[in-house]
Amino acid sequence: MKSNKLVMKLMTGVIIAGVTLSTSGTAFAGTKDKASSTTTKAWTQNGKEYKKGFSEESLKTQLDNLVKSGTITQAQEDKIVEFMNEKNEARKTEMKKVGNMTEEEKKAYFENQKAAEKVDAFKELVGAGIINQEQADKIKAVIPQGRENKKWMKGRIDFKTIFDTLVKSGKITQAQEDKIIEFMNKKEEARKTEMEKIKNMTEEERKAYFQESKSKEKTDLLSELVAAGIINQEEADIVKAALPQHKELRVKQQKSAVPSQK
Repeated sequence: MKSNKLVMKLMTGVIIAGVTLSTSGTAFAGTKDKASSTTTKAWTQNGKEYKKGFSEESLKTQLDNLVKSGTITQAQEDKIVEFMNEKNEARKTEMKKVGNMTEEEKKAYFENQKAAEKVDAFKELVGAGIINQEQADKIKAVIPQGRENKKWMKGRIDFKTIFDTLVKSGKITQAQEDKIIEFMNKKEEARKTEMEKIKNMTEEERKAYFQESKSKEKTDLLSELVAAGIINQEEADIVKAALPQHKELRVKQQKSAVPSQK
């Protein structure tokens, strides 16, 4: 499962983001105790990506629920977590190699990734004998899928579920939730545009870009939502209290890039 070919297939479009919600590559833990503090990067189902960083807390909760319901065993959950950890470790090793490539080698590498066949992690889990197909189908059913139906799922927090709960409890309105999701979608589009620019940079330009990004002031996503008039400060505090406290709640970007939508 750790062959270079498999790793190459798994790696799709991995360049660190400096514009929107962080998708930094912290490893998904190899033990049950650590599983809630780290994340996976990218899985695919029938060629469709599970976006980088669906909520690790949400995933762990879903797996725990499947254990409680008897759909999978605790041993299977542990093996799934271990499997994902191995994938992420392989990804990190591959990225170290990429970091040492020349400009031409990097260009060829990422072109390769575009054409590479995507790996279905569920098929691999079934193929490895960790779960059967029926169990794979049930796990798929509870894991958020990619951009086609959940563009808002870009960070490692299950924002949609949290926002739905806040709407039901009357803390925010449905209209506000819709605007928050739209706001986050625009952030992601800006990130993708920025990543396209980075791909076309020279080695020196890219080095300067990331060096500059390190020194930029980090802006708080919730503060931006308040400034945009989508929610007020009291509502922002309520949303913040409902969200797991992660680094990805902060956005690294130029102040000029902050949308001014109302």
